[in-house]
Amino acid sequence: MSLKKNHRFKDNPVLLNLDLIIRKNAKNIRNDINDVIDEQVIIELSQGKNQNEEANKIIEKIRELKNKEIAILVRQRSQNTEEIIKTLEINKIQFFYALYSEEDQIYLDFHSSVLEIFMELRNSKQYGSYNAITAQLIKVILEKYNDQIEKDRSINSLIELMRVFLQSLKKELTTFDDRLETIIDTLKNNALRQYLKDINSNLILTTIHGAKGLEWDYIILPDLESFSNTFLCGLCSKNRQLNCQVELVDFKNPSFKEKFLEELSLFYVAVTRSKKQVFFTYSQETYINNYGTYSLEPCNPCCFLKLDKINLKLS
Repeated sequence: MSLKKNHRFKDNPVLLNLDLIIRKNAKNIRNDINDVIDEQVIIELSQGKNQNEEANKIIEKIRELKNKEIAILVRQRSQNTEEIIKTLEINKIQFFYALYSEEDQIYLDFHSSVLEIFMELRNSKQYGSYNAITAQLIKVILEKYNDQIEKDRSINSLIELMRVFLQSLKKELTTFDDRLETIIDTLKNNALRQYLKDINSNLILTTIHGAKGLEWDYIILPDLESFSNTFLCGLCSKNRQLNCQVELVDFKNPSFKEKFLEELSLFYVAVTRSKKQVFFTYSQETYINNYGTYSLEPCNPCCFLKLDKINLKLS
């Protein structure tokens, strides 16, 4: 997180200040200093009494932003995420499911499998046009994954993303050879997720990792509570304190400091995926995984929302 001014937010003082505050806090923590941060920002944090109420507040925000470009970014698949999905479906709100990142095995396997299919088609030299080879490619993919399409949201989503990618190449590139080489490069580099930007949906549900390098007008960041949005809490001695807040003294522990900066960097990625506005939500209860058994327990807002010069306004 370098401290050069982010010109993407030059006309958006809230996002500009939030961007600067996160990076300046990171600098202070990294260098064990306490430099004064001049900027301040007020963040409106929508709180639910439980996961269901938080999910319904997210629905309200989506309806308020009717027909706008929105992405819901989550830390990982979890019980909390499933509550959001269930609530979206109950309210018949269409969304594109993309809860995978370039590190997930199902995502990596799909790329390698489709690359193998494509190379066989290409080397057969039976297809003299882009439309012919891509139509056959989709046909073989559907045959291969036929038993999984209805059972696995990720497979269904990746197949649709593959269709969108192939259509995008028709607009972006003009020659047959260039298109084929781009297909090979994209599959070799596990880069299909970059084409989420071309999905014909006003609402995308994806992971923060999966959103790297992408942008949407509006971002909703749910589950901003302890033990949910970050993996830090298990390392923190204050994790059960009311209104827990990390202080510079906590970073005397090198392993905690390193992990905090790593997780803060991911939070920064999430915040900066927005072009216009970020909406933050959290639940006063969250599912805690106790050796494979989930239980609902009270929790605090995530410590990233309590960095120096960030002021919370609960709603």
